Amino acid sequence: MAIDSKGDHLISEDSRRKLFDIEGTGERARIVLCLITAGRWSVAPSGQLGKHGGDGYTVWRWSAGRLNAIYCRDTKTAMDAALARKIHCEVASVA
Repeated sequence: MAIDSKGDHLISEDSRRKLFDIEGTGERARIVLCLITAGRWSVAPSGQLGKHGGDGYTVWRWSAGRLNAIYCRDTKTAMDAALARKIHCEVASVA
């Protein structure tokens, strides 16, 4: 797994260009790349990204073919979420 921290000005492009999750086959390992940004972000159904505050951190990843923004309150929780693939944070979305 690789974790890449991103500034606000880069997340819109890089969230679509750099994130991936490739299943392993046989003895080959799974490859996962997540991004982490400061603040509370969301992804609208249209795919538009929005920042909704400066508190906490957002873990970005692909899931089921869609971009997901997972909000975590602190760096430890964000790192645990990114590394464990067991998300104990809230998935940020906009209706």
